[in-house]
Amino acid sequence: MSIIEARPGGDAPEYLESGWWRDGTIIDDLRRAVKTTPTKTALVCWHIDGSEPDVLSYAELSRRVDRLAAGLIWSRRTTW
Repeated sequence: MSIIEARPGGDAPEYLESGWWRDGTIIDDLRRAVKTTPTKTALVCWHIDGSEPDVLSYAELSRRVDRLAAGLIWSRRTTW
């Protein structure tokens, strides 16, 4: 079931037509960016102490997101 099918009616058709909604997630966007521009800068984290910022490419951001997801899945299995 898609996101749109899960919420039928209402303003969904208008939002879809205007481009405000689409049948995809931010993870879909990240995966697409990894395939098309893996080395392009995806995230810059500036530090309050003025040190050099951390710069992540789309490929590195994807690896970290996957690692976070795996950790969350693992923690749920071991704590519940």
